[in-house]
Amino acid sequence: MKKKIYESKKNFYELEFSNLGGLVMPLIIEWTFKDGSKQTDRIPAYIWRKNENKVTKVFAKDKEVISVQLDPNRETADIDESNNSWPRKSQPTRFELFKEQQMPATNPMQQSKNRIN
Repeated sequence: MKKKIYESKKNFYELEFSNLGGLVMPLIIEWTFKDGSKQTDRIPAYIWRKNENKVTKVFAKDKEVISVQLDPNRETADIDESNNSWPRKSQPTRFELFKEQQMPATNPMQQSKNRIN
């Protein structure tokens, strides 16, 4: 049986999920493959029945996965989205977002310099 699995040419991925907020939710996983195609798996909240804090699941995929996104359409009550993707995506900090809103589109000093020339 194990030999058949190894010879099946499938790619196996083991994902571990943690429930940090205490509320069990379904798992919605978007897989992005090397060829650019995507697939979404929806796993019911029933997966948390044995352990509501941590669960591990193995997935077999025919194609090679280049990224994984948890809850891509924001359908669940997740307050920390920084840990929802592999590989990790850099997200701007709250300070960087604040700075972008406060900065003028152009520098007034440069504008006055251009008027003099």
